[in-house]
Amino acid sequence: MTEEEQNKLNQDLYDAIGSGDVEAVRALLEKGANVNPPLSAGHWTPLMNAAYSGHSAIADLLLRAGADKLVQCNGYTAADQAQRYSHSTLADAIRNYVPETADQVRLYSQFSNRVREHIFDFAELERVTLIRSELYGPVEAAYSKNFSELGSDATLREAFNEHVKRGGKVAEEAVFGNLPRKLDKPGLA
Repeated sequence: MTEEEQNKLNQDLYDAIGSGDVEAVRALLEKGANVNPPLSAGHWTPLMNAAYSGHSAIADLLLRAGADKLVQCNGYTAADQAQRYSHSTLADAIRNYVPETADQVRLYSQFSNRVREHIFDFAELERVTLIRSELYGPVEAAYSKNFSELGSDATLREAFNEHVKRGGKVAEEAVFGNLPRKLDKPGLA
């Protein structure tokens, strides 16, 4: 990709963030838009733009794509920008964001009018579930279970498949023990 093409892609990313277009941001990231472009004086990173606008879903995409939450512009990080512009829930989410690894996989689902966030920790063989009113809202309830307590949980299979895809090394037997093999197909329990 030429420098001109990269610059155009990066500008398109800023534009998509400014308009709050999650799908356009996702497509631009897939095409190679830079989440951590070189900064010139006074210019914000894409994550800072999302934080300023309060676009939590876009901030999540950028963080998952490797956006550096610690970069400063004029002494402010993206979390600082979110806080300054009254997006305190997003500011907390950015500050507390920890990148996923092969040993930690997050899955989200709707639960009534709440968001259920499952955090599968393959190093500890444990799932922590957080219930929130919105994606980055405060935690309303939390509980954990060892994988052995989950039985034939289809989300555990989905998380394990993602773990393997990311290069995770925890053995299937350690996760599932003697559970039936029919779990190989997502959605079957």
